[in-house]
Amino acid sequence: MICTVTGTTERHGVAEFQMGTPLRTVIDTIGGGPNTGKIKAVLSGVANPVILAKHLDTPVSYESLSGIGAGMGSAGFIVFDESVDMVAVAAGVARFLAIESYGQCTPCKFDGLKLTDLLAGLGRSRGSRHDLETIRRRVHTVSIGARCYLGVQQELVLTSLLEHFEDEFEAHADSTAPPVEPILIVELLAIRGDLAILDEHRLKKQSDWTFDKRSSGKIPVEILSNTRPRWAK
Repeated sequence: MICTVTGTTERHGVAEFQMGTPLRTVIDTIGGGPNTGKIKAVLSGVANPVILAKHLDTPVSYESLSGIGAGMGSAGFIVFDESVDMVAVAAGVARFLAIESYGQCTPCKFDGLKLTDLLAGLGRSRGSRHDLETIRRRVHTVSIGARCYLGVQQELVLTSLLEHFEDEFEAHADSTAPPVEPILIVELLAIRGDLAILDEHRLKKQSDWTFDKRSSGKIPVEILSNTRPRWAK
């Protein structure tokens, strides 16, 4: 299996491993270990629940990673060390998936955008207990009626982060945690030397898929197909 390791590791890279190799071995071989302290969590892309530190010795295979309630995806592993605030990770994931949503399914686009705003505010310690409760509700409605897997991704990843790192979300809701900005979650363009080159231009992408400073207020399905979705009629 071709595995990619990025995130808060000593280096980033790509290498081929025999299926069944422990995830820890993959991360240490490619990444050289975490930047700071220990590994807190790992995401296999943004399509599966978070992999916890206690599961780092799990073999890299579809069956084994599914067996711990996660998944392998395309074996692109984003590593987070102990310095990373997982609310910032949730906010970054939410924004990426909400922006990329085509808008054909109402909950995926609009619940996704709501989650993006709420999580960004929570991470900046400007949120409240009410905001956190809204986040907990919206992660279970974002995938309703989904015609593709994107809304399901939102639910799986965010639900797992809320469950396993509840104390970090609670601390931000109580304004006892220092403010953080969303983690950069965008496409990987290349790896040059030991460094992943991320498509930072995507941070300017608006919810209508334009790169204007302000969104048109429309959704991609309206603009690209010149029709309004059935739910908007």
